[in-house]
Amino acid sequence: MAIVPFANTSKVPFISVWAAGTPITHNGAAENYVFRVSAVDELVDQAMVGRAIAKYGAKKPGLMLINNSWGESNESGLKQALSAGGIGLAERVFQILPDLLRHGRQTLEACACKLGCPSCVGPVNEVGRRAKATAARLLAALTA
Repeated sequence: MAIVPFANTSKVPFISVWAAGTPITHNGAAENYVFRVSAVDELVDQAMVGRAIAKYGAKKPGLMLINNSWGESNESGLKQALSAGGIGLAERVFQILPDLLRHGRQTLEACACKLGCPSCVGPVNEVGRRAKATAARLLAALTA
């Protein structure tokens, strides 16, 4: 985030509502003026892993993360949380990813709704009116 060095050198508090990217607030500055009003990724990662273990008996969950700084930050935090929880990653998820994507596409195509619903992409009021069409284009490209 480009404003971090400016905020710290100017000693101007910068409060962000951004939820991801722990390095934004844990940026190594001796005097840090960058804050956010949401949880730090590592704390959320620990909570998610703890719940997966406690509620679902997770032993080797798989991760599907976006390929950018958000995904990298969460990958690091999730791997640490998994290790601390005494479990590891399911490497097989990468082997079956094509099948998962095909199944997602089939599920989406079989759904009779027009814009999206809880059965395919989620409620329209949460995911937006273009969610089903966007998901269909994305899954078509990923399964081509």
